[in-house]
Formats: sequence, structure tokens, C-alpha cells
Amino acid sequence: MTSREEYLQAALSAAVQRYEERNKRSRELHLAALESMPGGNTRTLLHNPPFPTFMKRGEGYKLFDEDGHEYVDLVAEMTAGLFGHGHPTLLRALTETAGTVGLSLGATHAAESRFAALLCQRFGLERLRFTNSGTEANLHALAAARKHTGRRTVVVFSGGYHGSLLSFGTPLGKNGGEVRFGPGENTVDRDSFVVLRYNDAEAVRRVFRERGAEIAAVLVEGMQGSGGFIPGRHEFLLAIQDECEKAKSVFILDEVMTSRLAPGGLQSTVPGLRPTLTTLGKYIGGGLPFGAFGGSEPVMAVYDPRLPGTLAHSGTFQNNTLMLHVGHAAMSQVYTPEAAVAHSARGEAFRARLRDVASGTRIAFTGLGSFACLHVSEAWGRCAGGGAEWGSVTCKEDGGPEDEELAVSNWTTEDAGSMGISDALVMNMARFAHDALCSANSDIDGTVFTQGASSLEETTFLMDLLVNCGPGGGKPTVGEGAVRPFTALSFDGDANLFQSVATKTVPNFVDGFGVTAGGDLGAFLTDAPISPTPPARPAEIRVAILYAAREFDRYSVLDAMNRGAQRVVIAGTGTGGLPNGVEQIKEAFGKELAATTCKPL
Repeated sequence: MTSREEYLQAALSAAVQRYEERNKRSRELHLAALESMPGGNTRTLLHNPPFPTFMKRGEGYKLFDEDGHEYVDLVAEMTAGLFGHGHPTLLRALTETAGTVGLSLGATHAAESRFAALLCQRFGLERLRFTNSGTEANLHALAAARKHTGRRTVVVFSGGYHGSLLSFGTPLGKNGGEVRFGPGENTVDRDSFVVLRYNDAEAVRRVFRERGAEIAAVLVEGMQGSGGFIPGRHEFLLAIQDECEKAKSVFILDEVMTSRLAPGGLQSTVPGLRPTLTTLGKYIGGGLPFGAFGGSEPVMAVYDPRLPGTLAHSGTFQNNTLMLHVGHAAMSQVYTPEAAVAHSARGEAFRARLRDVASGTRIAFTGLGSFACLHVSEAWGRCAGGGAEWGSVTCKEDGGPEDEELAVSNWTTEDAGSMGISDALVMNMARFAHDALCSANSDIDGTVFTQGASSLEETTFLMDLLVNCGPGGGKPTVGEGAVRPFTALSFDGDANLFQSVATKTVPNFVDGFGVTAGGDLGAFLTDAPISPTPPARPAEIRVAILYAAREFDRYSVLDAMNRGAQRVVIAGTGTGGLPNGVEQIKEAFGKELAATTCKPL
């Protein structure tokens, strides 16, 4: 293993040991659970090695585990627990329903239509039916689309998750430079799905051009949940709607998680967006199992039992009294439209603070409203600009739906260290950047070059002069030094950062060589050095101080000596402070050079 892998393995082993010592009761319960359930649980997501933490109870926004530890619950049961643990309004509805109505009546009752009417009005649906979960809602929505269109093929997107039987984040390998994803092994009707890249509007248009006549539906999240809280770009979602309308396919928007973002769900925040069907779930049940799907009356009519040849849709608990009463209380008294607006505003402010804290690190936060997903990666590519190749996309920290994608093309001039960069090399790089930015049909908005920090200012100065698209060009060229980041787990990364800061930041300030313990050393007025105090002894020799810019050679030294310099001090570049022309300089002096350095050569 490399030193980095060894470091990470050691850190992981230490963390596992601390976890096991801290959660002994959870370990005991896990071992007991293994006797009756495969893996010791009935919900795969909640398993983690070496064993999961067993929670004992919840109270308000807190959780308490079996070992007596207290937690702040920021997961909120993946949105289903949005109202915390023990909300008084919901507890009252729960106990009153259980005590005065009953649990399962096995019959139609008024609470069904009352809750359905509330949700139809809230989310702009013409008709709605209840299910037990978001998974079921998506399955029945797909069945409705297939029945309505008489087609089978469904378009979905990589990283998408629409329930335990409809997941599309399984890596299938690479096609060229692109990582391909497909249905999970337990996804139903696996062969009927076409998996496209999320946020790729052109891919949607292309698949409809090629296969539109066979597409029953497009199933998409307005913001991917399991895929990393990646917001859907408005033009992407509208392209789906447009293509579905032209092909008479069904546009299904999965709002199981995102319906909480605004009074009318995420779809109400995108001007002109109106999906054929919408699926709902999670928090709307007030903490109880809940799912629903609804939308267009003609499509939902495939479930109308009064009509011949329609689909059956039965389920013992789909109209259970507890969910219908508690859910109605949640949406009419707790999560009102005003509460939805305020909650999302707090979430946006909180995520902005998280981004500020993480600025300058490998951490990025994505999401909308109160959704925030933390990403830790050196090359994070799954963002709002998913239309470019996987792994070649950079996005703003918020990954917002209005952000433009930044597809990065990499070009290497040659394998040259800090001291191997010449003006000729920079001229070549400048020509490349100028052509890329300034050509008539260029769609490139800027260039970034990276090199060793030793001569970064010189390269930047030349690039600034040479890469110019003319008046109003406005396309930046950015230089970056310290090639390896300081967060790299090696001395090389730290050393690069130190060298960049120590030798490049300080000299750029007016007071870089300013106050010492004995006061100011002096100042320059035009070309003349001025010292506030006389030297300790009369000057005996004349010393020339030369800055060893790139392409520095013996002629600069000879010129200084011809001007009377008896000694020359060279502010050098590169490891050890020696410039490119060191051999020529030694020849000019006729003697060896002494070098000083802040780190071993």
C-alpha cells in the first residue's frame, strides 16, 4: 500500500475501535438480531459495519441510543420524520383517531376524500390515489403510464432512486471516458428501462428522436435524492416535458422527497413545469407510512373501477385511518404553505453557512431548501452540469439549478518542473489558450493553467499580455501554483503550499521586508536605497541583488559586474534557489556559487 492508503487504513481502524468501545450494547443487540433476520436488520440502508447503532427513543429533534448517547437528528428519517419526534399536534391526532375512529375499518370512509382533496389542491393534481409508500406510488404511476399509452419503455436517469424496486445507480463500467449506470438487481422490469445521464437535456431529445414511439413515460426526480441532492436544471426538466408532450408519453415527476420545498412542491418553483403525474411520500403521512400518486384525470382514469378494462389497485393499509387523519393534520395544521416557505428559507441560509465553512476544502454541499448533501472528493463530477462527461464537470458550491455547467478539458504542455518552464513553452501555451478562447465559434469561457509556483508570476504576466480576445472579450485566464494541494497526505503537498506562500506572497506586499526586531531595514526611493540608520561600518564592497527571472543567464551577472558589483546576490527560483542558467553564472564568476534554501535540496 502507499503511504496514503496506510494512513487511511490506520485512521479507519482506530475509528472502528473507538466505535466498538462506545457502543457495546448496540453490538449485543446486533448479534441477537442476527439470529432472526438476515444481516440483523430489515432495512439495508441502516446497516453499517461493524454493526449499526441501535436507537432507543426520540424526543423533539434528539435521538437517544441504547448505550445512552444523545444525538441531534439531522437525517429526519430521510424526510419522513420532518416534524421531529413527538409533535403535539400529530400525537393528538394519532391518539384521538385510535381512540374514537379505530385503526383499520376495512371500508371506504370520509377521511380518504378529505385528505385527497387537500393534497390535490396543494399540489395542483386533478385526481389522486393513496399507497403505502413512495416506492408503491412510483410503481403504480408507471403502471398507469403503460396502460394509458400501450407502451412499455421508460426513460430514467443515472443515480436515480424511486424506491427499493426502482433504483438506477448501479455502475456498469465505462463507455469510453463515461461511467455508465443501470438498474439495480432487484429493480422490476429491468429490461424495460433506458438509463440516461441526469441533467442531459440533449440526451433526452436524442432518445425521443430515436425511440419516441415506444416510450411510455419518463420518470425523474426534480432533485436527485439518493444520487447526492443534485438539482435538476430547469431546461432539463422542461425538455422532458416538451418531448413527452410531442410523443404523447407520460411525464412522471417523483416528488416523494422534494414536495416539501415549496407550498406546491419543487414543480411550483419551475415556471411552466406541469408533469402528467406526480408521486408523493415521506413526511406527508406525519411520520406514518404514506404514499400517493396523482395528476392528469385521463391518465388516472385507468384506475377508475367504474370503467371496463381498468387496472386494479388494492392494498389493505392504503386507506388506514391513522395515516389519513395524522397526515391531514400534518399538512393542514403543521406544514402549512407558510411553514414550507419558512422552512426552505432556513435551509438555504444554513447551507450557505456550511459552504462558507467548507470554503477552500475538498468538501462541497449541494441541495435545495433544507436539503444538504456533503460531498468529499478530489474530482467531484456529479453536479448540475451533468451534460458533460462524468468526472469532467466542475460546479459551483451550491450546484443550483440555474448554474451553467463547466466542462473541463485538460491539456498538458510537457513534463516540465518549475525550473524547466521557458518563455518558449509559455508562448506555446498562450497560443493554445488564445485559440481556445478567441476563435469565432468558441464556447469556452475561461482557461486555467497550473504549474510550479516558482515562476508563476512571470507566466501569469505573459499570459495576461498574450491571451487577449480584444475589447469586451472578458474571458479570464487564471494561474494556479502549488500543483499538489496542501490537503494531500504527503510532505510534497505541504511543501508546495509552503513554498508558494513563503516565496510568493510576502514579496508582493510593500512591507514584505519591513519591520524587524531592530526596526525597518530601509526603503527604495526610485532606484536608490535609503536606510534610516547608518551601517555599522563603512561600505567595503558593492553588492548587486538580481532577481533570477525565468531565462536568467550569465549576461545579467556580467552586466552587474561591469557596473562595479564585487558580489552578486541572486534571488533564485526553483529548488535550492538556483535559476535555470546556473552553469553559465558559475562560468561568469569563475568560481562556485553558494546556495541557501529553506528546505533540504
